Amino acid sequence: MKPLELNNEDANETLQILEKFELQFSKFEEDTRSENIIQIILRGHLYIEHELKQILEKSLAHPEMLGDRLKFSDFTRLVFAIGALDLEYYSVINELNKFRNKFAHDLNFVFTEEHLNKLEECLSNDLRDYYLRSKEQYNTTIDKTRNLIFWVWQTIIAENIIPKHIKEKLNV
Repeated sequence: MKPLELNNEDANETLQILEKFELQFSKFEEDTRSENIIQIILRGHLYIEHELKQILEKSLAHPEMLGDRLKFSDFTRLVFAIGALDLEYYSVINELNKFRNKFAHDLNFVFTEEHLNKLEECLSNDLRDYYLRSKEQYNTTIDKTRNLIFWVWQTIIAENIIPKHIKEKLNV
């Protein structure tokens, strides 16, 4: 493994990134701490949506040209189409959006362990490894779902807030 090559400026920038992540993580954790699966999925979806929009805006020369009428599925496809995120994350984000839509349009929809299993099947290999290692500490579908959404969000926010030059030096 190549040793880290961070100069003082890079180290300071990395600390600022960590501080920003800690603040966002605390807010994410607070906003998804619920015994209501609808709230967890809706809030988690909003956090993922926010990061995807920021990634898209950073990746485009003139993001204002898109306006504000794009649906979640539209700007998500754009993020992946321009290569701003690896395609391996598309499936789980798309599946999570389907469940969010079911909650939004079906009063009788009940999220079950089978739905969670469907989300798990969509995880990329890396995300699945992280998720499965941490999943053992959770007993309920609600807690497992919150944990799965955390790993998806965490991957996206890391992509959004860690600059390319820092990722290269950290081998991320």
